[in-house]
Amino acid sequence: MRLLRAGKSVAHYQGELQQDGVCCTLVTACYGAARDSAIRVSAEQHKPGPLAEGTTLPYTKGVTPAFLQHIDLRYRNGLPYSGTQGRVVNGWMRFKHGDFAITPIHLLALTDVWPPAILQYLTRPVPAATVTWQLDFINSTGALRRQDWLHYEAVIREAHGGYGHTEAQVCSEDGTVLALSRQLVSVFDKPR
Repeated sequence: MRLLRAGKSVAHYQGELQQDGVCCTLVTACYGAARDSAIRVSAEQHKPGPLAEGTTLPYTKGVTPAFLQHIDLRYRNGLPYSGTQGRVVNGWMRFKHGDFAITPIHLLALTDVWPPAILQYLTRPVPAATVTWQLDFINSTGALRRQDWLHYEAVIREAHGGYGHTEAQVCSEDGTVLALSRQLVSVFDKPR
């Protein structure tokens, strides 16, 4: 991680993840200090819906990613490869094991668990990859613990030409928005 610029309120950093000497991921992080302001507009809260509703996505060795064995993930709609033609994917998530406070790093990991929303349109697994991802932490995770459920809701804004643009919110059970996400995904569902 290297410092790109630091001002009085905001600092910009850049990091690079390499494998075998080749850049695999470039990360840019921006940290801003809070200050008093006359402007206050809260993120629109959505009503997460009952936790009891939903389909648990089980860990299946060789089919789903290995990390899924450590996550409770319940889809309310938009299961990958279900052939659903909707714009919204949402559901609940939490870690399965341990007793710890939820930090921004935990929130980042849980948000990254969700497969791209556009995969609900397909009926079979295909290669897909994140091209760009922006995650903004909006409110503190405060007193949230590992056993607390968090709600995820992604909306497909546009998809064509093998790419999909989505926006998502992560909120606590009471509807407090914790993070906002924007993602560009590429999907390879048609042979060349």
